[in-house]
Amino acid sequence: MNRIPVILPPGIWFDFWSDKQFKGAQTINYQTALSTIPVLVRAGSIIPSVELVQTTKDYSSDALQLDYYFHPSVTTSQAKMYEDDGLSANAIATKQFELLQFSATIENLDKTPISASTLTFTLAKSNDGLGYKGAPMSREVTLVIHNWQTTPKQVEINGVLSNFADYDWDQDKSRLTVKIAKWAQNNVMISVR
Repeated sequence: MNRIPVILPPGIWFDFWSDKQFKGAQTINYQTALSTIPVLVRAGSIIPSVELVQTTKDYSSDALQLDYYFHPSVTTSQAKMYEDDGLSANAIATKQFELLQFSATIENLDKTPISASTLTFTLAKSNDGLGYKGAPMSREVTLVIHNWQTTPKQVEINGVLSNFADYDWDQDKSRLTVKIAKWAQNNVMISVR
C-alpha cells in the first residue's frame, strides 16, 4: 500500500516530514513510506521538542526546539508546555512544575505583499507553577518557522535588531530559524518582518 486516504478537517495542513501543504475539508491520498508514519500538522501549530533520548531519565529541556507552522490564514496561535521532575506524583497539587507558554501573532495582513506583515512570537513562563528541583536555569531555544516565504527584512529579539548569527533563512525549505542563546524564562519577544 503506497497511499492511504486521509480525511482532513477544515484549515491548512502541513506534512510534518516535507512541509508540503494541503487544503483541509477534503480527503487526500497520502503517500506512505516504511521510514515514516503519516503526520499532518495544522497551520498555526506550535510544537515543542527536545533532542531524542533513549530513556526518560536522560530527558532534558536545556535545549528546546519550537516548530511553528506559519500560514497567513491563522493570525494567532498559542501553545503551552508542562514540565515537572518526572518523579513526583503530586507535582500539580504542590505546584512543583513549570508551565511554559508560547504565542504567535501576525499583524498587518492587509498589506501587500504578505512580506509587509509582522510576525511576533513570544516565549513566557506562567506563574501557575513554582518550578521544580532540577529545572533548567536557562534554555537554548531554537525557533523554526515553517513556510516563511521571503528573506526577512529584519529580526528583533526583545526590541534589539538581530544580526545574521542569530537567525538563518533557508530559501529552499522556506524555513526561518531563530536562535535564543539563553532564555532564563523572562519573557522574550521575537519580531520578524
